[in-house]
Amino acid sequence: MQDQPQLDPDLDAPLWGADEMAKVIKRNKRQTYHLIKTKQLDVTKKGALHVSTARRLLKSLGVL
Repeated sequence: MQDQPQLDPDLDAPLWGADEMAKVIKRNKRQTYHLIKTKQLDVTKKGALHVSTARRLLKSLGVL
C-alpha cells in the first residue's frame, strides 16, 4: 500500500477566532489577541469573532 502525499493546508480557508489563528502563526492566544489589537495582523471582525486566512496572517508577519 502506497503512502499518500501530505497535502498542504489551504492557505485561503477562513480561520475563525484567535485560537485557530494562533496555531497558524505559532503564538499563544494572548499574543495573537495583542497582534490583532495593535493591528499587526490582517483580520476582519464578524460579530464577536475575528476572521482571516492563513495567507493574510502570514503576509502580515512577513513570512509569505
